Amino acid sequence: MQDKELHQQILGIASPWTVTEVQLDHEAEEVRVRVKHPRGTTFRCPECDKECPLKTVLIAAPTRVKCPTHGVKNAPLPWAEKGSRFTTPLTPMKKVARTIRERLPTVVSYCTHGITNVVAEGMNSKIMSIKRRVGGYRNPEDCKAAVYFYCGGLDLYPR
Repeated sequence: MQDKELHQQILGIASPWTVTEVQLDHEAEEVRVRVKHPRGTTFRCPECDKECPLKTVLIAAPTRVKCPTHGVKNAPLPWAEKGSRFTTPLTPMKKVARTIRERLPTVVSYCTHGITNVVAEGMNSKIMSIKRRVGGYRNPEDCKAAVYFYCGGLDLYPR
């Protein structure tokens, strides 16, 4: 799935609106999502649902509709709550951005070198389960012996 499609789904953006550009700015610690609609799109008045033509040029800014009955109103936006001057909380999007920011060096390192620490993590997990299973060792040598025994694939009763 591409960035644009992902952000379109996360933000709940539906036709005629589309995500046209997604930019990740590391310095500003933000993701910029550009949202547009096709030129000549007509919107409906949020009060009476009458179609009112409107020419708009926007960069993720709310569109206004001039209705003959109700005057100038904001067009309904999929990511904004009705009657609110603020957009809905983008908590899931913020979480995704935070995760990307935290793990970006690791992902870039993997893409550059093709190496991960998955083997070390797996071994560490196995050692921790051995330590939990026994509940403690008298000395470090006993712990080392248990790790060698379990991780080395040794048989307790060799033939």
